Amino acid sequence: MSRDRKGVIKRASVFDLLCLMRMDKPWGSLLLLWPSLWALWLANEGMPELRLLMVFIIGAILMRSFGCVVNDLLDSDIDRRVERTKKRPLAANLVSKKTAYMMCGCLSVGAASLLFFLNLQSVYLAVCGFVMACVYPTTKRWLHCPQLFLGITFAWGIPIAYAASGKVLGFECWFLYVITAMWIVGYDAIYAMQDLEDDKQIAVFTLPKYMNGNIQVVVGILYGAFVLGLGLLARVHRFKNVFFLAWIMVVGVLIWQVRILSPDGVNEDKKNLYLQAFKSNQWIGLIVWIALVLSFLLE
Repeated sequence: MSRDRKGVIKRASVFDLLCLMRMDKPWGSLLLLWPSLWALWLANEGMPELRLLMVFIIGAILMRSFGCVVNDLLDSDIDRRVERTKKRPLAANLVSKKTAYMMCGCLSVGAASLLFFLNLQSVYLAVCGFVMACVYPTTKRWLHCPQLFLGITFAWGIPIAYAASGKVLGFECWFLYVITAMWIVGYDAIYAMQDLEDDKQIAVFTLPKYMNGNIQVVVGILYGAFVLGLGLLARVHRFKNVFFLAWIMVVGVLIWQVRILSPDGVNEDKKNLYLQAFKSNQWIGLIVWIALVLSFLLE
């Protein structure tokens, strides 16, 4: 239930509820899912259990939806002042906060039910991930680089995947985690560039705001570390040339993303370009996953 501008109570539509969970923008769930699938394939040498696949796929959808609802509950006052977000269901009073809290409860219960399919170590890690998902929406108020916390949180599926596969959380696990977190910080910084001008007017922190839009070098370094790390993992596993062909494709897309960054204002054309650059990362995740699948199949 919500109220319109005249204070008349109306019922939120199913579409409004789906938009609140960002189900109309599935690339966020994919960006959360891909690192977990990379880890499952590496931890299980290309043969993960179907049970684990389903747990991580469903979990990515539920946790991303949960995070979006929590984020909008905490940020509805901010969202109304930002051009890109002012039409979100809570900001636009299309969904009541009571309904949003109920959705949080349902989504968290759904995610918690998946824990029954995991071992004890991965359950502990998953609980830590849930706490991080709850904390992340607050970071723009107290952390100069909330993108860093997002990277730490979004990549957390990697150690969960290794633990769920019964593997020791060794060097490979944490190495993949760190380079993936760097990739996430980079693409979320590009995403935040869309709101740079609005964010300058309100009391929130973002990496682009902190650096006044001069993020090209930082993103370039983060992406460089990510692709070099992927290359090292491929060498260690002695992957076939198919992986390195995919690696070249990834490098090309990331170079394009870095090249379009500019500190000289953010107009509508640049906002659209930054959004397209951000969304292209879902394909990077897919390319790396396909390369891993093929690499293990061709061994």
